[in-house]
Order: sequence, then structure tokens, then C-alpha cells
Amino acid sequence: MFDQVLKLAKKQDSEFPFGVINAETKKWLSNNYPNLEFIPKREYFDYVYLASNLAELPGSAYSKIRNRVNKFKRNYSYEVEKISNENMSKVQEFLKRWCLWKDCESDPLLENEKKAILFSMDHYFDLKLSGIAILIDGKIEAIAVFEAMNGDTAVVHYEKGSPDYDGIYKIVNQETAKILEKEFKYINRESDMDLPGLRRAKMSYRPHHLIELFNINKKSI
Repeated sequence: MFDQVLKLAKKQDSEFPFGVINAETKKWLSNNYPNLEFIPKREYFDYVYLASNLAELPGSAYSKIRNRVNKFKRNYSYEVEKISNENMSKVQEFLKRWCLWKDCESDPLLENEKKAILFSMDHYFDLKLSGIAILIDGKIEAIAVFEAMNGDTAVVHYEKGSPDYDGIYKIVNQETAKILEKEFKYINRESDMDLPGLRRAKMSYRPHHLIELFNINKKSI
């Protein structure tokens, strides 16, 4: 049956006619079709961390991040609120401010991200999402949105923070982890989309492991 799928894939115009393939599927395909060539798609690898590491920032490996967190806490007093019906309108207002800061309309990628985020917030409770907001002087200045991925892993879909507060992303990251470590061993913080700055930031938090994804080289089919 899968032979027919491969024949159809061979006819496609794309150089990589299959979508991203996880390690388990790759193993099955390799065993059954040993001639297939798999191309790692590094930009799609998910970063997975120990929740306790993100919450506690232990040891010398996290000293720079701890210093940023401590500096923020010395400079600002903040509160953490769960995203709820009561503050949803303020969360959405914050996200619109975030897009003004980032000038979303000038970048198709950011504009599409804006649409996806606002859609997720419009359907937040239907999608059974969870999240927190960071408030400074009673005003939302950062948010994080997450949910359970499986029994031992939560996934953080996105974090957004005000550019007016240096280190606020470090704070929302830690406060999210403090909540999630109560129920989950791991936190999946998704991919870096091949953005150098985002990759450096994700690597600086010392991932426990990466979830590898692959495409199939059409020439090998």
C-alpha cells in the first residue's frame, strides 16, 4: 500500500514531497525502504527542556540567565495572573500593542503570526489552552500560552513581551516553568524556525533533547 504513496510522491513537483517525518516514522521507513534518503530539517526540531531547570535555573550553566532574572526583579515589581475570562480583553489589547511594537504589517511572517495568535485567543477556551500574564503597575506586559502535550510534557506555544522591560522574556519563561513543573517533567518550547537569534536563545536554556524531524529526498524514492 505504501508503495503507491511513494509512486504518488515521486510525481510531485516538490523536491521534498513528504512533510516532516519524526524519528519513529523514519525508523519504520528505513527498515522497509532502505534506499530512502532522509534530510534533517533542523529548523523544525523541537526543543525539550527539564521543567525543573527552567523553573529553578540551577548551577553555573544558568548563571547569566539568573543574573538577568535577578536584575529584573530588583528593578521591577510584578504580578502573575492566570489568563481567564476576566482579563481576556486586556490580553488581546496587549497583543495588539505587541504587534504595533513589532510593526507586524511590514512583515508577512509577523502578520500571519498575529492572525494565528489572535485566532487562538478568540478560541482560547474552546481549544482548552492555558496561560499566564505578567503585570507591571497593573498593566499586562507579557504573556505565555501553553497546554499539555502528553502525560509528562507540556508545550509552550508562544510568549510575547513588552520591549520596554529588559529581561521580561526571562521572567515569563521562569514563571511559566514554575507552574508547569508541578504537573510535567518536560517542557517543549517548539522550534526556532531557523532564526539565528531565536536559536541562540533556545540553546542558552540548555535543552534536555531535541525532537528531530526529517524530509525524504525525492531522488531517493
